[in-house]
Amino acid sequence: WCLDHRSISEPGYPLMVGGQQRVILNIVRLGIAVFAFDPPGQGERTQYWDDVTGTSRIGGCFYDPATCVSSGIAHQDEEFAGRQLDLTNVTTASVWLWDARRALDHVLSRPFVDKARVGVAGCSGGGTQAAFLAATDERLGPAAIGCYMSTLKQDLRLMGPTGGQYANWFAGFRLGLDKSDLVEVRAPAPTLIMST
Repeated sequence: WCLDHRSISEPGYPLMVGGQQRVILNIVRLGIAVFAFDPPGQGERTQYWDDVTGTSRIGGCFYDPATCVSSGIAHQDEEFAGRQLDLTNVTTASVWLWDARRALDHVLSRPFVDKARVGVAGCSGGGTQAAFLAATDERLGPAAIGCYMSTLKQDLRLMGPTGGQYANWFAGFRLGLDKSDLVEVRAPAPTLIMST
């Protein structure tokens, strides 16, 4: 099942789909406040939206509200923007991190949020956001990073130098950093790695 919010906002594609929505709602039922947002270029945050086709002009991942099925390759919007950012010596990850920090600022501004008990969780693109945010923001407690942690060598072997990890890590390569460094700098803060 999915939640289709075409009647309440534009553009007309679903707010969240299937399993993602169920996980979030189950967490809310436990009394935990959740602020969920898509990485730029994915889900509701398609960066190059075409009103005529109802999809991204670049490609990207989008959802069909009639069938609640996602399709496309999520990284196309991200990589298109990332290649342009490379020319300015800015990484996609730095944009995502700025975005995630502003989301955390918003969460911490809410009067019902216990600021001493705020964590981050995400999977895939959300795992990227969670890993970078957890590594760089001391306001966070626990972190759950899903479908992101591996090694850059493995990512490059599978995706090649044009993959999203290259765009996020080109400065890190020069410094000899790897994904595990994002977890190491958090120690001893609790961190769950969910690998699939």
